[in-house]
Amino acid sequence: MDWHQLWKITSAPDNVPIVGMLFLVPFFTWLGLRQARQTDRLIEQLEQDPQLAKTHHRKILPWRPGWARELHVWPFL
Repeated sequence: MDWHQLWKITSAPDNVPIVGMLFLVPFFTWLGLRQARQTDRLIEQLEQDPQLAKTHHRKILPWRPGWARELHVWPFL
């Protein structure tokens, strides 16, 4: 199989979403595992320090002033 044949197969309209998924699925898997690891570290930190647990937020990315309160998605764009 040469590069021209590979390009012809992957650029076919019914294969384009599959090619896109080859990049998107590993990225979002990595992102989810990264956020899970950060949350686990935060839980361990809050379990070790009860005083911090009473005052500290329980999210790795809490809402901050200046951020939009609403996130408009597809139907509203």
